[in-house]
Amino acid sequence: MQTITKQLTRFYRALNHQQVIDLIEENIDLKNYEVLQDKYYRILIPKETKYPIPLLTAHSDTVHEHIPQKIELCKGKLICGDKRIGLGGDDRNGCYLLSRMLQKRPKDFIFALFDLEEGGCAGSMSFDTSLIEDKISLIIGLDRHGNRDLALYGFESDELITILESIEDYNIAFGTMTDAAILAERSGICCFNISVGFYRQHTAAEYTRVEDILKAERLLLDLPAIFWQKQFPAEIMEDIYRFDESLLLEEWGGRGWRP
Repeated sequence: MQTITKQLTRFYRALNHQQVIDLIEENIDLKNYEVLQDKYYRILIPKETKYPIPLLTAHSDTVHEHIPQKIELCKGKLICGDKRIGLGGDDRNGCYLLSRMLQKRPKDFIFALFDLEEGGCAGSMSFDTSLIEDKISLIIGLDRHGNRDLALYGFESDELITILESIEDYNIAFGTMTDAAILAERSGICCFNISVGFYRQHTAAEYTRVEDILKAERLLLDLPAIFWQKQFPAEIMEDIYRFDESLLLEEWGGRGWRP
């Protein structure tokens, strides 16, 4: 517990996009990856692997204007001791999990980190997905609150939904705005987001359940093998996907949507 708390704390205290990149890449050999980057994104593509493979994405920015310094572990929850400052679990939890998969499954995913998601997904919008579409099987976002959501954004298929429904201790949910959806819309490839253990996001009361981070990591290590066997083209799913204003309130921590 102390190790993961220390590692997460480093991500929460990162000052900017570049510092998050440095944390993610500090123990990997970049010679094994093709690197695509500009000031708003950095994408690592394994050189020696069999494509297509899933793309994992997280975002480096948070909505909070100040970096938390006093971070405490209380009954399995990581909180910011300064009640005026949010923790930043949305989406530094996703960044931490991205780094874990780089260490544990370095050839099994394309790793994509974007800045400026909270301002309207400007980072992911700046990326030309056509550069890597042939290498992607589907898109998995590490940017969802709670501990059991597999969130859909209107870019999925019947086959993907059937697979997701078979994953134990997880439920299908619906989200609103996320980098994974931007990439899916542009590429025509299915996407979903995984819960990564943050709660009350976009508020000063934000917190992380450490056990939920570990749960998300176990899921990533045990995803269905079919995700590595073929590409999943997105279908129009109007019969299951409905816009609901209450989802906006849930997604944005009870404060409503912000562009």
